[in-house]
Amino acid sequence: MLFVQWFADSHTRGIYVNTVFRPSATIIDKVYQLWNSTIDSTKDIPGIAYFLIFQRMPLIEAGNALGLEDIHDPLVLCLLSVTWTRAEDDATVNSVTQALIETIDENTKAAGLFHKFKYLNYAAPFQDPIGSYGPATKATCTLLARNTTTKDFLRLVSQVDSSSSVHIHEKIHFQNVCSHGPVGGQLSADDVLMSFNDICMRSRKFF
Repeated sequence: MLFVQWFADSHTRGIYVNTVFRPSATIIDKVYQLWNSTIDSTKDIPGIAYFLIFQRMPLIEAGNALGLEDIHDPLVLCLLSVTWTRAEDDATVNSVTQALIETIDENTKAAGLFHKFKYLNYAAPFQDPIGSYGPATKATCTLLARNTTTKDFLRLVSQVDSSSSVHIHEKIHFQNVCSHGPVGGQLSADDVLMSFNDICMRSRKFF
């Protein structure tokens, strides 16, 4: 999503877009070549920083709510991270990044390496990360968002014990997600869904 407000002082704009696939040397090289071929489309945009990032994802235990139970081999998260300075360049950046991620998906599907999972924190507005978890988890997240207050959520986080691999600094992170609103107030759907996503990824098994 655009995160203009995060860099208001420097007047910087930005977007994250991500996709996931099983890695191979061939597909990693192909993705790099695809990204490299788009640089000419963006190189004249003032202040642009245009990055392609590969991040290895951990194996997820069976029963995790992120819809990754069928994966027994490592996955790679492919992230496009772009910042720029002028609002008039928004359409160009959005168009280039969306077309590129769709082309990457086409290539990973053709190679039999594609995975539908999208990481919420790096998802663009045109992507559906919650839907990528599967219908059951999406329904659970929606229900939580409708019925969970900040106080309820902090109580839920405090109940996660050390065996889940969620440590104290991570609990503080989740609490900070909610700190912009009054404790006891209603969480927004985005708060619950993003925090749910982080808990699942960090604890490796949840719900």
